[in-house]
Amino acid sequence: MSNFFECLWSVAEDGYESVVIPAKEGGSPLTSDNERRVIRPVSRKSTWRHYDPMRPPPEGEPLLFRTFADLEETEEAVIKFANRFGVLSAAWESRDKDEDIEDWVGWIRGFRRHIDMTEAGTYRADEWTSATVEAGVYKTQERLSASVNFEENSATPVKFALTPEGKNGGMAMKLRLPSLRAALWMQLGEWISKPGMNQQECGVCGHWFTYGPGTGRRSNANYCRRECVNAANHQKRKEQGK
Repeated sequence: MSNFFECLWSVAEDGYESVVIPAKEGGSPLTSDNERRVIRPVSRKSTWRHYDPMRPPPEGEPLLFRTFADLEETEEAVIKFANRFGVLSAAWESRDKDEDIEDWVGWIRGFRRHIDMTEAGTYRADEWTSATVEAGVYKTQERLSASVNFEENSATPVKFALTPEGKNGGMAMKLRLPSLRAALWMQLGEWISKPGMNQQECGVCGHWFTYGPGTGRRSNANYCRRECVNAANHQKRKEQGK
């Protein structure tokens, strides 16, 4: 069965950098009152590689939202993530658009809060605690009916698309997510609503990945990709040579 969600995302192969530019309205904790720090491609003429984080593993990245939530709130961590997975909100027609690093920090905290609430069992409780109020709670006269609204966080609207898939000219209906940011929120919602995913944090780079049947990784996998396996083996040889 095809994956219903799709996010055709692009990454600048020349990488990304942070730049200080004049502030529109005030500054941020990372800059002065007259400046803002943004992330942008190193080269406006960069070539682009493309991927879809919503595809099933091993092609997709179903736990990318966890990697994002674990980022340190630093410029270096943001750049490192962008170099591997791209920026968060720039659409195809404006993929060289600047993004405020301070906005990234706010989104990191938002994802982290939801993950913490999930792991604490808040979303599985019979009656949600008051901690869900800031995420969006709706009450009825009969009972507390709590729900979390991701719309303001996910850079909507999404789009429906009919795309070629499979053999013999097959087609598939897709819900096309407009940004990596939207894809991360969708992944978070799927993770909360469908627990039990086999997940592991890479022992080298800290990226979260799935393992087991259908993922391309064994159940005892400790690393997310070949580069990390090579780095771990190199470190072992280095330690043994001392």
